[in-house]
Amino acid sequence: MTKSTDQTAVLGLLAAHDEAAEDRVAHARKMVKTLARKTDGPILVGPWHSEVGYELMMWVPFLTWAVEEHPELAGRLLVISRGGARQWYEHLGLAGYADLYDLYAPDELRARLDEAAEAETGGLRKQMAATAFDRVLLGRVAAEHGLEGAPVLHPSLMYRAYWQLVLKQHGIDKLARLFTHRRMVAPDLGPLAGVLPERYTAVRFYFRASFDASDEHVAFARRSVERLAERGPVVLLNPAIAFDDHVDFDTAGDRVVRLDEHMTPTNNLALQTIAVSRAEAYVGTYGGLSYVAPFYGVPSLSFHSTADQMIRRHLDLAGAIFSAPELGDYVVLPRDAMGLINLVAALTADVA
Repeated sequence: MTKSTDQTAVLGLLAAHDEAAEDRVAHARKMVKTLARKTDGPILVGPWHSEVGYELMMWVPFLTWAVEEHPELAGRLLVISRGGARQWYEHLGLAGYADLYDLYAPDELRARLDEAAEAETGGLRKQMAATAFDRVLLGRVAAEHGLEGAPVLHPSLMYRAYWQLVLKQHGIDKLARLFTHRRMVAPDLGPLAGVLPERYTAVRFYFRASFDASDEHVAFARRSVERLAERGPVVLLNPAIAFDDHVDFDTAGDRVVRLDEHMTPTNNLALQTIAVSRAEAYVGTYGGLSYVAPFYGVPSLSFHSTADQMIRRHLDLAGAIFSAPELGDYVVLPRDAMGLINLVAALTADVA
């Protein structure tokens, strides 16, 4: 089978919804085994353009499982993501990395993805199928790296298996069949050498459906940063540019270190990861970024407000994953739990 045939067969299979499949987990395992043993050379992995949370909690662990299950994949994966996320994949022994923001400006990429989702997936951005625009992205990356016809491992394979395992079968306890969650190694300081304090708290509060921009939430974010700054330096993780519909809480102060002047579209996730990986703790809005800290052994405390905007299974999933002793503590609280937090603080004030 030629590489061109491989790509056509794999993409064709992944693009189909395959609603008749009884076991998508077994199907995913079979497809990964086929890629590992019946193809050779680099494999295009992606393009990933969904949420950070799913990337960290599911996509990277899926690829980690794949490489550990089939060591012959190591060094063959050319990962396609965005924002400088390469650090999250380095342990796989990459054949390379391609950043979507090198191909499109953030606003243009988002518009193209929205158009593709509306046209082909009913507006769904969970990458349950490979769209025509995914094929455009894969084609551009393949051409730039001289990999026309290379086989493809698309996120839809993982998403459909995840849907069956966790959402349909409530099989959080069976994650090990397809996902391996490992602690990550803190990356080099890179552009942040000499910028980050020796000790600090990494902070990012932003407003979204589950933590809207009400006066109460703005005041809560401001008060949180001020109190953390009383303890020591605070590193504000806000990027220099908006990549989605989230609005960041912004502030300044003598003990607040900003990173936005160092950020570009192609390094924003990389710099946020560097800062979080070396922090004493992460504090901010509940969401994808709050998952970064535990993977580097850093405690994460995040807040939400609107229960009806929360997806309970995501919290259950995070609780199960971050219970591993090598990962950092992960705590999510409603904003109005501050009374309870103050009580705990009072009870433990004299505890070493």
